[in-house]
Amino acid sequence: MVTAFALLGCPAAVAVAAVASSDNQVDFGNNPAPMNAGARAMGMSAFVAIADDATAMAANPGGMIQLERAEASAAGGLYATSIKPAQGGRQNETRLDLDHVSAAVPFFAFDHQQTVGVIWQRQFDFTRSSAFNRHTLDTNFPTTDTTTDSSVTQTGAFSTLSLSYAIEVIPGLGLGITGSVWNDRITQHSSTTRYEHRHDDILVPDFNDETISDFDTATHIRVDEGYSAVMGAWWQATPGLALATVVKPGYKLHVSNQLDLQQSSPSAQPPFVQLTEHSFSTLRMPTVATIAAAWRQDDEDTVAAEVSWTQWSRFSLTREGRESAPQFFDHPASDQKDGISARVGYEHLFILPRVVAVARVGAFYEEQPGLHKVATLGDTAAMTVDRFYGLSAGGSLCYRHITYDLGGQLRYGHQVGSGQLVLQDDVANIYQLTVRLGATYQF
Repeated sequence: MVTAFALLGCPAAVAVAAVASSDNQVDFGNNPAPMNAGARAMGMSAFVAIADDATAMAANPGGMIQLERAEASAAGGLYATSIKPAQGGRQNETRLDLDHVSAAVPFFAFDHQQTVGVIWQRQFDFTRSSAFNRHTLDTNFPTTDTTTDSSVTQTGAFSTLSLSYAIEVIPGLGLGITGSVWNDRITQHSSTTRYEHRHDDILVPDFNDETISDFDTATHIRVDEGYSAVMGAWWQATPGLALATVVKPGYKLHVSNQLDLQQSSPSAQPPFVQLTEHSFSTLRMPTVATIAAAWRQDDEDTVAAEVSWTQWSRFSLTREGRESAPQFFDHPASDQKDGISARVGYEHLFILPRVVAVARVGAFYEEQPGLHKVATLGDTAAMTVDRFYGLSAGGSLCYRHITYDLGGQLRYGHQVGSGQLVLQDDVANIYQLTVRLGATYQF
């Protein structure tokens, strides 16, 4: 561990340390797991065993055999995040973005019902901002009094362009696959940029020495190549019961990195340091497996549930032969514990003379990799599991050929985010509100 005293008067050493820290970490904010596309899936929470519209190719492509007419769908979202660190301060972020655009066409050929589809989807969102002030006093000789002001702004997303196919192999049993391309040149929206400014004032009274430094860092990460798949099965076991399973095999994203760092420290020699570094990394995403069920009563009430397992222990970032956890670069990927998530949902149809209205609610629980809070900065933090809880609600209005969907979810994490959203000696309460508005047109 490089101490503040050892770096006094040596801005190049500080710059190199900052490069090593910033360029080995991918900041997924507070959610490294993508959500299913669409407002309806969000409002219902559990959608894998339903999957009966143009967004099914993202949740469970096997369910696309239920489509009877061609559909086109699009949705946008409002994303709001509030982070309240335990040691004070607050971070807020609100933004509007496109969620997905999709189309699906069913057809009958060779004695089997089949469906093909295409979808552009925003998978991971990196937009966030934060700021904090920290004062530390090290009374060991030489006494070091450090004041740090830091701010971070991050923008961008990773998106995919996907093709999907489903076939009803026997009556009531659908198998489907969605193949996705991750490439910034193709999706036009698969990169993220992180800007960080840090002001350090380090006072060493035993030597009557003070060092003031300013760091400005810009890290740009772009997806150059990646391919992934979603494989799903949907089975109408009885007239009222549907069973489903989905497997998302692990995949690799090849990314390019550019880091630009500037440091100014008038009291040091040289007083100004500027570094630019280019590198390539491989981001390995985890395997996810889901089992689900949905029960429909009298075509008006549906209850759905699903459980997923995520192999976080294979979630890794490899750069220059060194593999680490993407969000915690000083830990090997194997330190991360695999996680479980569970979702339940309910919807009710109101069949009116000219329209059909739908109300839905849901709840969920998620586990993700995290760090234990440490007593003092510089201590080694052990890996743990961060737990998130959430509620969802939504509705739909179906009139003639158009269905309007509105869905939202509130996601909460209690005392999580150490070493990621806040410093390693702190934790935070996280509130994340997502609202989606979409429309589906049936041809």
